[in-house]
Amino acid sequence: MACLLAGCQTSERYQGESRTVATWRGRTLTAELPDAVTVPGAHYAAVEALQARGYAIEADEATRDRGYLAAKGPDGTTLGGYKRVVVRTGLTPSAVGLGITLEPAGDEVMARGILDDVLVRLGL
Repeated sequence: MACLLAGCQTSERYQGESRTVATWRGRTLTAELPDAVTVPGAHYAAVEALQARGYAIEADEATRDRGYLAAKGPDGTTLGGYKRVVVRTGLTPSAVGLGITLEPAGDEVMARGILDDVLVRLGL
């Protein structure tokens, strides 16, 4: 019901030099990363990308199989105050999956910018 009211749409685009397919759905951007990428590698690339953008890390948990990262945006930005970004990484049947959620409402442009920063750090 919320998707009908908010006009949820799915949007797929290539990102990075490796032409990684990233899909925007609802308020989350998801991508499957190439085989050479590990969960900890993707997780810590996301940590570095958010810190470089001035985010304050609130939660940072990673294992070989999955990772969870939550950060608050710097004051004065659209993510300041109560809003935050959450990055989840994990093994999928075919690759390492990465999801970027902007809470509470989502922002595709910002999520794709964060993913671009992560891909650069991964050399993709």
